[in-house]
Amino acid sequence: MSQMSPLLVLILKAIRIGVLGMSGLMLLFLGLGLWQKQRTIGLEMLTRQDYTFFGILALICLAGLWMARAVSREIRKSGT
Repeated sequence: MSQMSPLLVLILKAIRIGVLGMSGLMLLFLGLGLWQKQRTIGLEMLTRQDYTFFGILALICLAGLWMARAVSREIRKSGT
C-alpha cells in the first residue's frame, strides 16, 4: 500500500468538505424551490420544466455525495 503525502491528504479532505457543502446547498435549493412552488401555485400544478429542474438538482446532489464517498475511500485506503 502506498502512502499519500500529507499535503495530498489535506487537499482531498478539503475537496470532500467542499463537495459535501455543495450537496447540502443543492438540497437547500431543492427544498426552497419546492417550498416556493407549494406556497405560490401548489405542488399539484408543477410543470414539466419544474420536474426537470428539481430532477437535475437532485442528480447534482447525488453526484456530489457519490464523489465525497469516493474521496473518503481514497483517504481511508492511504492509511491515514
